Amino acid sequence: MGQLAETREFLASLIAKYSAFFDIIKGDTLPANIAFPLLKACGPARWSYAQRSHDASTIHPFSVQFDSMVLGAACAIIGVDNSLDFEILANLPSSCGGLGLTPYRFDGDDEAGRAELISRLSPAATRTREAADPGTWLNGKAWLGSAADFKSALLVRVGAFADIKRPVRCPGCAFRLSKDGAYDHAQGCANWKGYGPTHRHTSIVHRTANLCRAAGFDVSTEVVVGKEGETIDIIAIDNNGDEHWFDVTVCAVTAKSRRNKAFTQNERAATERKRKTYETLALAHDATLTTLFMSHRGVLGAATRALCATLDELREWTDGQGNSAERIISNTCIAASARIVRKAARFVQAQPDLPAAPADAAEAPDGAYQEEEAASPAVAPPDPDAVNTAPAEL
Repeated sequence: MGQLAETREFLASLIAKYSAFFDIIKGDTLPANIAFPLLKACGPARWSYAQRSHDASTIHPFSVQFDSMVLGAACAIIGVDNSLDFEILANLPSSCGGLGLTPYRFDGDDEAGRAELISRLSPAATRTREAADPGTWLNGKAWLGSAADFKSALLVRVGAFADIKRPVRCPGCAFRLSKDGAYDHAQGCANWKGYGPTHRHTSIVHRTANLCRAAGFDVSTEVVVGKEGETIDIIAIDNNGDEHWFDVTVCAVTAKSRRNKAFTQNERAATERKRKTYETLALAHDATLTTLFMSHRGVLGAATRALCATLDELREWTDGQGNSAERIISNTCIAASARIVRKAARFVQAQPDLPAAPADAAEAPDGAYQEEEAASPAVAPPDPDAVNTAPAEL
């Protein structure tokens, strides 16, 4: 009995010791792109040895306390309240759409445990998880945007923008937006002024072009190739003189018109549209046409991943951190989409409440959700600018 009491006293002292670390990283001192990677790398790992070296029944109440500190720090860094959906998304591996914060109060590492967790998510959180990228940026090393963009990307990843509490009108197309439509609309509306999907598209084109140059291609961007002004995003000529045309397509896959379609369905549809537009022109120039498809959440299509693999084999240049071309392009997209969220959220927060929409009110048509264009509102959620807001160009 005395030995058990000593063990409990030791575990309680560990909890007290580690609480200082969590108090520091969830304060206002560190921006999100430093605080969260520290939490992810150093938080759960502190309890790993204690968990392995003590009896499960003895350590369980202390593991519950430790997990609570980890989740509390994550909530403070991201700027959200704790909830069942948040806990599940926080504890799921990043490859499954979560934050990758290892839990110790239960076994969530095996496939059955993950499936059980996922089954408890709400419909909105399920959509959020299914649209998520692999999360390679969560360690902070591959992040290509500002600290405020990083926080916004975290908010998106945990579904903070997935449930709008009040209706607003898009400042571009004037459609009434409600529920989870505003954030999705912001990623694709053709009429919103300011930083929007067109800027995201341009950032990705330039980043991809630079990777092609580093791999030894002779590269031109935004080239007019048709008599009617048809423009191809990237033309790259390899060492053999072969000409490659790359057209970048960023699709807002969570928009109402696309959310029920599989990723590959959206990819095939976009590829077919580009083929109809450019295939004849490409053949006339003896060029190979490739559609570089990706979702606004940074999930890359098959052809885009294949190009990235080729570039990694050819290029000698790296970004100094050993990031692959796939990670660089994906994270460029994620950071740009996060910046769209920041602007949209500020717009929504500044709007007066609208009266509730009548039951038969028309929703924004599919035409309001276009690829690579500009947009409007997201949620009136946590303020994404609460962390470092210094802009960093992509």
